[in-house]
Amino acid sequence: MSSKQQTKTYKLVFLAGLLILLFANSCNDIYDQEKYQKPDWLAGKLYTQISELENLSTFKRCIELTGYDTILDRTGSYTIFAPNNEAFNSWLSSKPEYNGSVESIPVSTLLEIVKIHIIQDAWTLNQIQLLDVDGWIDVNDPKNNKPYAYKRQSILRDPNTTFHVRNDQGDLTIVDSLHANDTRIVYTRSRKYVPIFFPGFFGLHNLDENDYAFYFNRPFENGAVHYVNSKVIGNEVFAENGFIYEVDQVVEPLQNVYQLFNDSEHGENYQYMWNLFKLFPDFRVDLDETNSQLEARAGLDFDTLYTLNFPKLPYNIHEEITGPNTNDKFTLRYHNGILAPDDNAFQTFIDEVITGPSRWQSWETVPIELKLIILRNHMTSSPIYKTNLQNGFYSDEDDLIQFGDDLIAQKYFASNATFLGLNEVIVPRAFTSVSGPVYLYPGYSTLLYSMEMSKVLPAIKKSDADYSYFIIDDATVNNDSSLMLRWKNKIQNQYELRAYDRTLEKMEKMTPKILSKRILNQVGINTPKGIANKEFIENIAGNYIVFNNLTNEVRGGIECKYGYNGDSTITVIAEELNQVADNGITYKVNSWLTPPNYNMYSALSVRVHFHNLIKKAGLYNAKTFEFPFLMEGENYTLFVPSEQALLDYGADTLDVDELADLLKYHFVRGVKIFTDGGIPSGDFSTLRVDESSTNLFTKFTPMTIQTGPDQLEIFDQSGNLLGIIEESDKTNKMITTDTDDESSSVFDNITTSVLHEIDFVIHK
Repeated sequence: MSSKQQTKTYKLVFLAGLLILLFANSCNDIYDQEKYQKPDWLAGKLYTQISELENLSTFKRCIELTGYDTILDRTGSYTIFAPNNEAFNSWLSSKPEYNGSVESIPVSTLLEIVKIHIIQDAWTLNQIQLLDVDGWIDVNDPKNNKPYAYKRQSILRDPNTTFHVRNDQGDLTIVDSLHANDTRIVYTRSRKYVPIFFPGFFGLHNLDENDYAFYFNRPFENGAVHYVNSKVIGNEVFAENGFIYEVDQVVEPLQNVYQLFNDSEHGENYQYMWNLFKLFPDFRVDLDETNSQLEARAGLDFDTLYTLNFPKLPYNIHEEITGPNTNDKFTLRYHNGILAPDDNAFQTFIDEVITGPSRWQSWETVPIELKLIILRNHMTSSPIYKTNLQNGFYSDEDDLIQFGDDLIAQKYFASNATFLGLNEVIVPRAFTSVSGPVYLYPGYSTLLYSMEMSKVLPAIKKSDADYSYFIIDDATVNNDSSLMLRWKNKIQNQYELRAYDRTLEKMEKMTPKILSKRILNQVGINTPKGIANKEFIENIAGNYIVFNNLTNEVRGGIECKYGYNGDSTITVIAEELNQVADNGITYKVNSWLTPPNYNMYSALSVRVHFHNLIKKAGLYNAKTFEFPFLMEGENYTLFVPSEQALLDYGADTLDVDELADLLKYHFVRGVKIFTDGGIPSGDFSTLRVDESSTNLFTKFTPMTIQTGPDQLEIFDQSGNLLGIIEESDKTNKMITTDTDDESSSVFDNITTSVLHEIDFVIHK
């Protein structure tokens, strides 16, 4: 049989079967009607059920006026939180423009009111309290046993948003329409989410019920479920396609942060804040949504749709989606926060902190790095409640923030963040700490950009510190070519930092790692106390700053060098700046502080006689240039007797074991003792194994050291004074350990030991 004959036969069989089915259906029609007739006990769909509830008649009318009576009784699965008639009467009385009637409300507004009261899917009140981002909780699963997910998606979706932009050589900023040369239509990726507060919510998030009243101006009723600002009344009403809950207040559509900044009620007070956001947009074409438009599929003219992100900020202020990534399931749990100083507060902040003599000339001249810090310091990746204000919370700049109600001008629970309008700016710690002059004085811009590139600010602005920060101005670093800023694209804020290596005689690009070492070597973890003639202040990089209290001369572990990696020394005098910092003192200096670059071999090999004795005692490995009895990275204080002192003692005549014991007694382990009295007096453990040791326990012979300003006193085990070490150019020699074998930079070394040359031998 041919293929055509086969096809014809199949068609005939199909038609015959179809006729039989139609005949059978017509014969059994009456039986089918009885079979599929809805039983009397089965509830109707959502609109039908609402129609039978007299106290929801006003909401029923809203549904009819918007055409949702048909939608709710046709398809979909929903949960409706329906305001009762009393709730609508109260709400309408606050809206005189509607003349007390929902018929007077524009359909577009009424649609928003209806949709915000309807959430996607059918939820019982019990289910609402048993969910997290990974689904229903399991009390036996420690990773998913808490119902953190308290937000649900409503059916209200905002239209796409048109942003006016200024396109300047590829650099886009959001502007008003008068200053725009282009537009971007941003696709709305999600419907609005609303919070549902249940009895266990507050304890779960370490809050109390007053935190609800803080935003919604009503107490949280114990045991009740609250849908945004409304309270659920009575029991759930079951419908074929969902549930209905009566609530006692009308919920108005929640605005997001972007909408708050641009509406007539809030936005006019926060233009400075909104203008900051405009500086950091990232528009990307959304091809999927662009091509999904009806116009695109029909071959007509269509708009290009974009996504908008703020990658330098903790969240997108226009997005309903919140959480650690764009997966919308996290929105069920996560919310954000924003502190919004009003324009008067911002202007005061600019006048009193940012601009003025020696400071920035105007707000317009302030680098974008500072503006980003200010903005991020007013944003959080978690909501801000009254409890947080009392206990303190951290901004996205990692600044601890705490203030009272007196700063709050407005409160609003937005759809993607809690919004607090303030009458003061929260001044970033970058401006109030020892880093303040770098960020507030234009004359330190090169150092500012270096700090931003190297990301060292968090270490320098710590609040519980007493730092001494030695900073260098632009004129100095330009003059000696030790640090130079080169703009690659100033419009897009792209730059690089370089230095002229005076030893290699070539320009070197400064990486964030090299910059961080250079900068952190300038930051002492203490301020000078003025007790000793010279103080040895440890810096954040792990080295030391030598501060001469008599002359204010300052240097690193060795003399300061002119320029970057230079060979000529320079005297550096520290000048305290007239800048009140809350975590130390800022000094102006005219050079970078040079850390030491002497390892243990370099330090001991030049002390020839002492080094030869170490070899004789078997304490040195000539193949590896290492000292096996020392631990890499451990801290030590070394006392190296002069050749004459060792000869007078007869060290050369000792046998190997006796010599090893004697030499090890000159190494104090676990501490670096300088001559400035910074370490309290006491007995310090040496490397000599004491005779009282056992097979189970090793005890090291202690050394008694009396520390004081500018000297050390060493005693034997009987309390007899062996010698006094006065601060001089023979003491406080710093020994470093290389922390990065792959780098040739001297700034990768940290000080692990200090060496004192002495004119006596230390013994028991």
